Amino acid sequence: LGKAPFRNCDRLRSILVDPNNQNYKSIDGILFSNDLQTILRYPCKKEEDSYVIPESVTTIGASAFEHCTFLEEIDIASSVGFIGNSVFYYCSNLKSIIVNPNNSKYSSVDGILFSKQLEKLICYPAQHEGISYHIPSTVGSLSKSCFANCMSLKVITIPSSIISIANRSFAYCTSLQAIEIPSSVTSIGNKAFSGCS
Repeated sequence: LGKAPFRNCDRLRSILVDPNNQNYKSIDGILFSNDLQTILRYPCKKEEDSYVIPESVTTIGASAFEHCTFLEEIDIASSVGFIGNSVFYYCSNLKSIIVNPNNSKYSSVDGILFSKQLEKLICYPAQHEGISYHIPSTVGSLSKSCFANCMSLKVITIPSSIISIANRSFAYCTSLQAIEIPSSVTSIGNKAFSGCS
């Protein structure tokens, strides 16, 4: 299977894998690598509102939870050492991402996903409470789609520690009224403010 399998399959409820398949495995309709170390795709229309990533998982594949509109909370295990791009893109009801405190690569503050030392903001959940947010001064870069579809945010404050803004970082933040880009920013990715109507 290639990168981001079953992306945009918006009605997909379950993925089943033949037990004899040597490369992939399915648990409760969720697609994993056969060794259960990589979660590849959580079906978009699986109706649970929360999911705890198993301790066997070390990698969350690119777009693995993209368009999963039922999920409100995701718990990331201590074993996870790599999270791909746009993993939580358009999880329109996501309120909180919780990271096991023993995880050595990632952390969460008030349900917002960061790298361990808070130097990179990875995902601000689309339904996180509040209409304004001040990005911590420890943050130097923003991940792809990190604020995408946060439709309630009106004001986002970017600190002078930020060097780069990735692709689609603020895409479809439709309520956004004001944002100031500090002089420290040296690059702004494609479609960073796309759909900020």
